[in-house]
Amino acid sequence: MKKIALLFGGRSGEHTVSLASASYLLSILRTLPVSLYLIGVGRDGRLLWLPTPPDTLREGEWEKAAIPLTLCYPSPHTVRFRAATGEVLFPDGFLSVIHGTYGEDGALQGALTLSGAPFFGSGITASALGMHKALAKRLAAAADIPVVPFSHHICRPEDGAAIAEAARLAHARLGRFPLFVKPCASGSSLGASVAESEEALVAAIRAAAAFSSDILVEEYVRGVELEVLVFEKGGETFASPPAQLRVDAPFYGYKEKYQENAVTVTLPAPLPQGELLRLQAAAKRLFALFGCRHLARFDFFRRQDGALYFNEVNTAPGFTATSMAPRLLALHGEGTLRSILWEWIEG
Repeated sequence: MKKIALLFGGRSGEHTVSLASASYLLSILRTLPVSLYLIGVGRDGRLLWLPTPPDTLREGEWEKAAIPLTLCYPSPHTVRFRAATGEVLFPDGFLSVIHGTYGEDGALQGALTLSGAPFFGSGITASALGMHKALAKRLAAAADIPVVPFSHHICRPEDGAAIAEAARLAHARLGRFPLFVKPCASGSSLGASVAESEEALVAAIRAAAAFSSDILVEEYVRGVELEVLVFEKGGETFASPPAQLRVDAPFYGYKEKYQENAVTVTLPAPLPQGELLRLQAAAKRLFALFGCRHLARFDFFRRQDGALYFNEVNTAPGFTATSMAPRLLALHGEGTLRSILWEWIEG
């Protein structure tokens, strides 16, 4: 029986989201013939092991039953953990739902690649590209996949002069308000906001810079968001029908993503057949272009006039009660995620 380590938590602002994703995946992994190691990363970066996985991982609670771990690389192709109580854990593979910085930006994938440990999900390059939204947009645009006009800037939150200059340049390049501002290397819409004026743009860039020194300023798109999940199964690559998301708020933010009934979801999206097929084809092209593996979610904007734009890729999508990834997979059958995971474990 293979020993699979489920990694969760992390030091990013998406720590709580990761706990919810891990709780969802636990319910699936428990139905598979595997030996499960539940390994969390605290907000302080400590490695912790839960010898008895709970039904649900709760913020501030799971750490109380956890045992500190030490990571060891006894050989170039072996990774193991030593618990403070003396137990030694030898995982055969890793499944990570550590979202955000250090979890889905290529850092964790690099550590696992160096160890030679098999892991589920995209590798270093795809993870790093997916996390850096400006680089992902440039690559998509180079492949003739339309993206919303944007302006990319680098500035620290304490550097007022650089922030003011970034606001001036972004407005000059993009031409009009409102503008959408977000960190390049953050997830769950943390640090994102809409700016309606030059003063608001400066404040929005400063807020985004608190999450990432790389800042993305875009034209504000009026329309709907469309999300497509691309996954591999049985040696083939599939694209789900898209989900259509409408929100009453100015944009699909953190609250809307993780609060029940905060967004109107239509599954599948009510698109003409030709448009649907073009969207799925674009998602599959991007999956291959970025070098994604196993599964990834691709987000698009559909403007009111019908124009489609690639927005971003999520190589480690959430699996919370309100996340789109499990809902999109369910369109292919209730056991689809279970069979994808089992195919990886067996392989």
